[in-house]
Amino acid sequence: MYFSRLLILASALLITTLANASPESATAPTISPEISKFSVLPATCITLRKGRKCFATVTINLTLTQMGHYCLYQQGNIRPMHCWQNVAPKKLRIAFESAKKVVYILKNETSQKVIALTSVEVSWVHKTSSRKRRWRIF
Repeated sequence: MYFSRLLILASALLITTLANASPESATAPTISPEISKFSVLPATCITLRKGRKCFATVTINLTLTQMGHYCLYQQGNIRPMHCWQNVAPKKLRIAFESAKKVVYILKNETSQKVIALTSVEVSWVHKTSSRKRRWRIF
């Protein structure tokens, strides 16, 4: 009886801890009043087989409410892909080449604050097959 109460209490504590400290809420920035739109099209790149790179030209749409010094980063890179200084950016076309999901980060360079995030998912039509295919004419 004591053990079951202790187990219920421990599981309830674990559930509330995980709900309050989820990695999504820790990494997602708060909505900033500096930006009204930040999106990428297409949001999904489709390749033929799982594990192969997907190639596309993606358009990043950006509408800011304030002028400033902003830079676009690819997650994992320390160098910015593109920066705008005292200009109202609208669209940016970039070449996409990846076999996995890519996250784009918009930062205010003066405050070093992350303003918004967007991403391009990679999907595939066929799973990879371990068996070798033999082609025959006859």
